[in-house]
Amino acid sequence: MAINETATVFGSILEFMTRVTGTLKVLVGGIFGLYVIMLIVKWIEYKKLVRILVGIRKEMRELNTYLGIKNKKKVDLISIIRKRTLQKKKDLKKKR
Repeated sequence: MAINETATVFGSILEFMTRVTGTLKVLVGGIFGLYVIMLIVKWIEYKKLVRILVGIRKEMRELNTYLGIKNKKKVDLISIIRKRTLQKKKDLKKKR
């Protein structure tokens, strides 16, 4: 009878352990799956952001060449535009 009693105890312990490990598999797998999905989404967002920033850099270079800025030091573009528009107004007044 002792062997039958230990078999039932081990059977119930084994059943409990399989339920616990099944639950852990679902939890860990679910969290890991979400983590992988979030990494993929972040990578896609990063690629889009880099593409946008490259476009902005290209537009700034084109604007600098249009305005005639050759040096790489920081320049206040608004003040340059104001100076150029004021010069154009003075030139118009001179022509009249």
